[in-house]
Amino acid sequence: MSSIATTAPTAKNHEAEDTQGVLPRRTRRVAVTGAAGHFGMLVLRRLAKDPSVGSILALDVRPPRLAGDKIEGAKADIRDERLDELFAGCDAVVHLAFAIHRYKPRDLFDSINVEGSKNVFRAAQRAGVSQVVYASSVAAYGMVHGHPQPILEDTRRVYQPEFAYSRAKFEVEAFLDEFEGENPEMTVTRLRPVVMVGERMESLMGATLRRRFLPTTSGAPFPVVWDEDVAEAVALAIEQEAEGAFNLSARETRTAYELAPEVGMKVLPIPRWLGLAAAHLSPLATRFGMGGMIDPAWIRSSDVPMVLDSEKARRELGWRPQCDTAVDVMRHFVRNVPRRLHRRIATSLRRLHGRPQPEPLVPENDPGDVHLHLTGPVGGDITLGTRADRWHVDFGLPWPVGPATRLAAESFLELLEGSRTWGSLADEGMLVHEGGPSGGEIVLRAVSALRGA
Repeated sequence: MSSIATTAPTAKNHEAEDTQGVLPRRTRRVAVTGAAGHFGMLVLRRLAKDPSVGSILALDVRPPRLAGDKIEGAKADIRDERLDELFAGCDAVVHLAFAIHRYKPRDLFDSINVEGSKNVFRAAQRAGVSQVVYASSVAAYGMVHGHPQPILEDTRRVYQPEFAYSRAKFEVEAFLDEFEGENPEMTVTRLRPVVMVGERMESLMGATLRRRFLPTTSGAPFPVVWDEDVAEAVALAIEQEAEGAFNLSARETRTAYELAPEVGMKVLPIPRWLGLAAAHLSPLATRFGMGGMIDPAWIRSSDVPMVLDSEKARRELGWRPQCDTAVDVMRHFVRNVPRRLHRRIATSLRRLHGRPQPEPLVPENDPGDVHLHLTGPVGGDITLGTRADRWHVDFGLPWPVGPATRLAAESFLELLEGSRTWGSLADEGMLVHEGGPSGGEIVLRAVSALRGA
């Protein structure tokens, strides 16, 4: 168990003016567990933009992947008994921390997911937190045949002991059923998304989709939702202090065979016996660095139709997903998620690595490593910085996180060609800076150096 270590987050009584600039209102302090995960980063980003959120406490055993004036990092294990010390002064806790894809021994899996979740809720209650938002899952209903189509929030949940992930989600929600009754002063929100599709899917499924294949072991519907839309639902639940359960799914769920031709992808049919064999062999493959362990129950349950009705979220939260249908989700994925970094960009950046910086930054203005996030099919993640007044370029996310600049890979190519200027992209809102504008200066310097070369 990790001991609590923090960058000195303190309870704050934030006040801000309303949109008219007249009446002050108290802004919320929000704690997020599992903040270093890919979905945690999206939730941090969405909350950081919310004027009703004054500060964010990002909790995880690793540093958060996003920097910002509102974000304070704290290293903590969700099983720590002193978690309530960090929650002190928080108005809401968003609980995302959960082991999902990689198979773990049952005692460790349950210690993190079930007992850790219970500890989060109890710690929030002791700290006087007024709202808990829990990222549950479609799996809480039980990945079993016999559910109504579609599944509503009041559909009976089925205990599935042979499927570790579904079992854990069921047990956490069963605990919340009692917890809510014992703590009526606390608002408990449960969000139940289907398969979250997005840029940083940290799973074998994500790697397959990035290659533009839709894997399937059956003809069952492929329920999806865009991950940023789920992050939006988190923010809406906090803004409105919404209580209860909310399904989150794109409309018009399709099978992989129906989706693929409409979005420009190919179906990757996987025989069930082959999927099960790969899952059973995954512990051995892991020893040789060939991927993570997979619970065979994921394959056994893949033929179960899990179609959710999410009209309650649209009606009560005002949820308006940017990707409304399943086709919208996968088209957005194909158009925006990097597949392979453009060869010219990769070659240019490799040539930049190790070259002198003609005008090194003074130490107090040096932001350290900067994350250049290029979006689109030919984009990717690049780390830019300096070492001994020489350019340092690496492919991937910086760690620890620093300032970030996000733009389309095609726009970056136009900068290199000289057909667009930095100022014109900024004026059109095509440049996004996170963690302060200093990262943008490093990226601009890199562009100038590349064009000069």
